[in-house]
Amino acid sequence: MQRPPRASGRRAGLPRVQEFFATYQNVVETACPWLVRYVVAAAALTGKNTRDAARLAAQERYRVTDPVASVLENLLVSVDLDAAADALKDVEAVAKADYFLAPHADALVAALRKQVFQVLANVYTQLPVARAQALLHVGDEFDWQSVAADVKGGVTVEKGVIVFAQAGPARRGVLEKMDKLSHRSDNTMAMLFKKQ
Repeated sequence: MQRPPRASGRRAGLPRVQEFFATYQNVVETACPWLVRYVVAAAALTGKNTRDAARLAAQERYRVTDPVASVLENLLVSVDLDAAADALKDVEAVAKADYFLAPHADALVAALRKQVFQVLANVYTQLPVARAQALLHVGDEFDWQSVAADVKGGVTVEKGVIVFAQAGPARRGVLEKMDKLSHRSDNTMAMLFKKQ
């Protein structure tokens, strides 16, 4: 029996780690809640199951408080941008001090910044660059396009203001099409009855 080819690079095992944590979630919750940090880190680095990881962090907050878990919890559960920004400030130091997260510290901070920026794009239509810099803890030299690549609709920076082009929910488009169709059918029915 041949082994499947292994992915190379430092983050090759993250999907397997996530799968492990998903399989043994009850064990993590009851016996070793300190592993929540790694569940959240794996979710942030892969971009998958972030809501589940945030819910787990919220459930275990009374036992273990951790800045890595607090960022996603504050973003996706309580939607508190200021608290998420405060936790994001501590993530880099915690990640560099942690033996298992140290090799991924820069990537983890970048992934969490992208998560914060995605929530900002969903909440705001315009945001001053200074406010965004304060929330993301970045300087003037920060490249906004690096975090804006995943935002639906696009992002532009004009005169010190970040403008988020809203991509509107799919439901809104469906409702608008239904409304147009309803008007057309009403007009057609009115024309048919007018001819008779």
